[in-house]
Amino acid sequence: MKNVQKWKIIRPPLHRNFQVPTRRELLGVVRGDSVKLIFEDDNGDGERMWVTVTDCSNIDQWEGTLDNDPIGHYTSPKLKYKTKLKFHPYNVIDIWPAETASEIPSFEPEPIPPDATENRTSIPWYKQPQYLVPIGIGLLGAFTTIVAAFIG
Repeated sequence: MKNVQKWKIIRPPLHRNFQVPTRRELLGVVRGDSVKLIFEDDNGDGERMWVTVTDCSNIDQWEGTLDNDPIGHYTSPKLKYKTKLKFHPYNVIDIWPAETASEIPSFEPEPIPPDATENRTSIPWYKQPQYLVPIGIGLLGAFTTIVAAFIG
């Protein structure tokens, strides 16, 4: 029995809520950068995985190695970590530059220093500096209106 490929790399959908890299961003990809692609199996189930670019000199076909272990039913038997792939640049849905690989953003909140909460005193909103000028202008306007009503 012939060994049939049960997955393919697909183009990202083109609609408003799906952001894809611009042409300029794609032209900035260099060897060593990571790009994200969508892999689809025979059942239409998609899986997004990172690929490290090994050759982007051809404008119509880039080469790279898979940076993930697939978990899909049909993709996992055929695709493995470091599998060599060929794909079109317009299949890329995200770019992660190689020089920022160690700068992956942390989504953990920064701890508040203990002394920042201990020495804080609560100031009423009407005594805070950013509200003093608008309150003063409002009071002056009200006073002017009342005086004008009595005089006129």
